[in-house]
Amino acid sequence: TWDQGFFMIRFETPVGSSIDRTDEVMKKLESIVERHPGIQGKLAIAGTQDLNVGFMFVTLKEHEERRRLAEANREKDKAAARERLAQLPPSAPPQARQALEKQMREGRDMTQQGIIAELRPQLFTVPGVR
Repeated sequence: TWDQGFFMIRFETPVGSSIDRTDEVMKKLESIVERHPGIQGKLAIAGTQDLNVGFMFVTLKEHEERRRLAEANREKDKAAARERLAQLPPSAPPQARQALEKQMREGRDMTQQGIIAELRPQLFTVPGVR
């Protein structure tokens, strides 16, 4: 898959949610996304189609910078993945466990697809996200 250097996230809160509730959820999603070292920036908009729907446009750092980050932090990332795996609740989606196990073996995948795969299970831990 081509690494375009950006991706979009569409999120929904339950039907009938207020714009304030959607905005609150959006801020939690933003905090997860902006902690990732491969992320350059993001723009999030709540209430785009309905009050309970939002979009986030995420831009990634340049390919070479992400590659350097991955190399420089490989051992630290493996250790962090081990810690997060140990703290993962039994109710976590299987994809979350699989992504962390892969990161423990190989370090962090800083490609577009790797970043999406790492963020996806984290985003679904936010209450009210579907």
